Amino acid sequence: MCTAISYKDKFFGRNLDLEFELPFSKLIIVPKKYFIQYKASNQVLEIKYDLIGMGMVVDNYPLYYDAMNEKGLFMAGLNFEGYAKYFSINPKKKNICPFEFILYILGKCKDVNEVKEALKNINLVDINFSDSIKNTPLHWMVSDKNSSIVIESTKKGIKIYDNVYGVLTNNPEFPYHLENMNNYINLSPNIKRPLFNDQLSIISNGLATTGLPGGLSSIDRFVRATYTKLTSFSSDNEIDNVNQFFHILNSVSQVKGTVIGHEKRYELTIYSNCYSFDTLTCYYKTYTNNRINALCLKDINTNNSNQLLIFDLNQKEDINYLKTNK
Repeated sequence: MCTAISYKDKFFGRNLDLEFELPFSKLIIVPKKYFIQYKASNQVLEIKYDLIGMGMVVDNYPLYYDAMNEKGLFMAGLNFEGYAKYFSINPKKKNICPFEFILYILGKCKDVNEVKEALKNINLVDINFSDSIKNTPLHWMVSDKNSSIVIESTKKGIKIYDNVYGVLTNNPEFPYHLENMNNYINLSPNIKRPLFNDQLSIISNGLATTGLPGGLSSIDRFVRATYTKLTSFSSDNEIDNVNQFFHILNSVSQVKGTVIGHEKRYELTIYSNCYSFDTLTCYYKTYTNNRINALCLKDINTNNSNQLLIFDLNQKEDINYLKTNK
């Protein structure tokens, strides 16, 4: 299970929540003019824009979980088990495998409008990356500085939804989450005075948030992430916004032991990240290292490069021990 958000139309990112560790996860830069062989055809995809994102590399192939391109277009795949459906090859369409989808969209499109146009001719095909790496049932959030959409491939085909909240979690289908928000119209960060009895007193701040879901289901996380994001305040400088972004993600993070999934395995937030539209920086922290790490795409020279640039994630806790006079 996962949660993705956009914040102030300049910051995008997600929690990656899984029931298993990802020891091979990396921070990956794909340079423009890098070539990807399509699985469903003999054609190749030439990457048009530099990409930075998180995922794993298998046989020199970048399997992105989420990424942003040099134009500031962000895309993340989130679990959509029980609803996602991929199809057979359609010779009249552009046949893209799910594991190619982020590379294809971010490698070719500069904004959400171009994504919508590209999706008119895309068929997501049910071909696995390999015998050992099967397709994951996913839906996707795509955002730029102006708008956000959700892409779902179900038995009804590919559907595109305008994402007015800039939030995505998991099941069920996205229209349910939009409809469900009507149940929380009463939520407010402001203290509300009692209306029906002047003898009542306000005993605590936050009473107007009574009813805000506190569970860890995808439905509860969608509401809580949306409320927290929409009421959050931070100044205009990048560090304050990045700091606030991680606090928003913390409000829906999975703590090891609180959710037990399949095969009695603990689900936890493997990592949280934040991409900056302005600086093209990927900030991240992992479950085992709370320090915010960062890599700026602008600092990387990708000219004349046809190789992936791969960076290990900092997984070891980095504690700042205060010095004493002893």
